[in-house]
Amino acid sequence: MESALSDLHLVVPKREHCVFKGWYADDKYSFQVTDESGAVIISQKQFLYDCGRSLYAKWESENTNVINVLMVYVTKYETDVKNWFNYVEHISYSMTKTERQICEILTKKVGEWLNDLGVATFNVESYFLKDPLLPDEIISQGGSDRYVSMDASNISELQGKLDDYQSVLLSASLKDKDINYYDFISSEYFTLTHRDGHVGAKYAFRFLDAVWEPLTRINKPLTDLLDESDKRWDDILSYYIRDYINTVQLRYNHNDFDDVFNAYTSDNAPTPNLSALEICRLFMLDQSYVDGKKKGLPYEVWSGETLKLNYKSSAGGYTSLVESGTYFTFSEEADVLSKDAKCFPDILMYAFVGDDAAEVQAVPMPGYEFVMWSDGVETAIRHDLNVRHNITVYAIFREKQ
Repeated sequence: MESALSDLHLVVPKREHCVFKGWYADDKYSFQVTDESGAVIISQKQFLYDCGRSLYAKWESENTNVINVLMVYVTKYETDVKNWFNYVEHISYSMTKTERQICEILTKKVGEWLNDLGVATFNVESYFLKDPLLPDEIISQGGSDRYVSMDASNISELQGKLDDYQSVLLSASLKDKDINYYDFISSEYFTLTHRDGHVGAKYAFRFLDAVWEPLTRINKPLTDLLDESDKRWDDILSYYIRDYINTVQLRYNHNDFDDVFNAYTSDNAPTPNLSALEICRLFMLDQSYVDGKKKGLPYEVWSGETLKLNYKSSAGGYTSLVESGTYFTFSEEADVLSKDAKCFPDILMYAFVGDDAAEVQAVPMPGYEFVMWSDGVETAIRHDLNVRHNITVYAIFREKQ
């Protein structure tokens, strides 16, 4: 009779904002070893012979917020653009079956990586364009700074389809022969300048040429990437995770990731020898530091929680917005101040993490003067930037002597 291990319990790890769902024998979470309490649920024989030297903790986010990400792939186009030498060059592309399969794997891997963070549920979807791109949907910059780029918000087929997504990552290939475009001096084919990376808040663009490049430069077939265990997938995935991070941080008016990445790849890195994906993970979990200061994306970014910014007043004055028409929802409980009023109702604004608050001013009543805000700010007009926590402050006034 096979021995059971029902009395054996493994340690239950903890991760902030996550729920532990058991230990698994593989990183695909297909072979469960323990339940949520750490109790082993397999036989002794399975434990000894079917489990490797490592076990993998499975996590689920305690956050119920769902973040939608759309990965758009250009499948066909044909147009003329100006090349490096300012000559008109005809470019065309039609996605192959193998390329489409690789893109489907890419979307799957991006979703798996993001969900493994445990900060939220990421719904990552693919959209393969059905129509060829129109000439005016391909951005071709002339002059001395010539480049080709694309923007999902400028593609007619996508109009009305992007509203439900917090981030949209667009990919396309130029197929312009200059695959090894880093070594253009020795390449007779270097004609078009690729401009990829982030386009702005919500939108990013990446050339698939950079995805294929690790293979094509050594004359390896693209079919190698159909093997999801191929080690080159980590490099490919890092391109897209970095693009995704940029769409998020720009939406919250942050621009810290480049500083973090440079710090962790320098000779004086806080934690040396981290891969690009490991640096991305630290930043997205708000665990990265630059010069001893934390720089990352706080949990509120993923939880979807809004921040409350409450500006109150003590007796002898009131608080007011410096100018109306902000991006925030705000409420003032009264529009006028009666002659005998000693204070004004609160100004309450709602903002997302990383937003800049509207300017607020403390206004003294006749016979009073402004002293300071309760958190030590000494100027009557205050402009809280890059807010990351709830704010409740009082404007303090006193009678004039």
